Amino acid sequence: MNILFLCNYMLEDVMTERHNRNTFAQSANNKINQIVSALTSNDHQVTLLSSGLVNNRSGRFYKRFKSRECGHLHYASIIDLPILNTVSSLLSMVALVASIRKTMKVDYIIFWNYKPEVAVAAYLCKKLFGIKIIVDYEDGYFSLNQLGFKSKIFNLAEKLVSRHVDGAILISKSLISRIHNKPYMILNGLTNKKVMDYSYHGVKSEKITLMYAGGLDYERGIDVLLEALKYTKQEFTLYITGQGPLADTLSGDCDPRVEYLGYLEYEETIRRMHEADILINPQRETIAFANASFPSKIFDYLATGNLIISSNVADMKAFAKQAFYIYENDNPQQLSACIDQSIRDIQHNSNDDKLTRIRQLKQEFLPENVGMKISATLLN
Repeated sequence: MNILFLCNYMLEDVMTERHNRNTFAQSANNKINQIVSALTSNDHQVTLLSSGLVNNRSGRFYKRFKSRECGHLHYASIIDLPILNTVSSLLSMVALVASIRKTMKVDYIIFWNYKPEVAVAAYLCKKLFGIKIIVDYEDGYFSLNQLGFKSKIFNLAEKLVSRHVDGAILISKSLISRIHNKPYMILNGLTNKKVMDYSYHGVKSEKITLMYAGGLDYERGIDVLLEALKYTKQEFTLYITGQGPLADTLSGDCDPRVEYLGYLEYEETIRRMHEADILINPQRETIAFANASFPSKIFDYLATGNLIISSNVADMKAFAKQAFYIYENDNPQQLSACIDQSIRDIQHNSNDDKLTRIRQLKQEFLPENVGMKISATLLN
């Protein structure tokens, strides 16, 4: 099958040319890479069409181009002004699809979330060219009221397009009700092979090390993690990397066991994750967004084979099958108890069962195994 993937994928070439980093999301790139790997490992051909959106309000016109870093990636043209950037990217996407159809048959379009620049473009391609379309529904933007006007636009795009999709890849069971009885598969994520294949030759520190890598905001629960430290007396170093509005809480009177590394390049983050003994996901469970998403960092963490502590966000307890230390209701004292227990298990060499279960989960979600399920369920 020849598949076009409409998304917001970005590499250094477009960020440099369009003077932009404010719309770059490493987690989105990771997930897109993994889905592409899942499809190509099952003999599908995938071409990425990126919206290439920036939000600099420069008024400049940026012409579409083929990536110099990735042979199967094309960036759409845009006019860098609010609203116009979305409309211009959308129209350029449709033009790109029309151009590609002159050189090969396009069997399916997969589009990333209900962002209008990709969702509406996919809808128009179905109407104009008769191409089947599949939504990769990663984030339920309907649950993010803080997005304001943007949330309304995303919801409008979903209402327009959702009844016309031919299938869906869903991040969560809670999204099933939104796809109008179309074929679907639940895909929380894929084992990150880039992290798994990283060649780590270092020696772990004698001191227990914990790590959190991700956004520093309310939704990701960084404040819950910091509060939990008040209830544990264990000796360890907690490395935190990332950026966000709560980054300031990591300075001043922060717990001395915390070492904030700031924003790291992805390769350095991977190295640090492999070095850690325990990886933590404190993403909030008790907010609406928790059931309309799934933390992609879990699949980075899985790929290292290290111990994992997580909130019960998106019914993580059922997903983990006893592989993780799980705390519930965003309770910092429960999180502290998980930290204590995981450290004791390391000290007493009693963590073999969890490590075995982590290896099993890692294998289950390898891209080639996921690709077989996508092919059987949606591409027929």
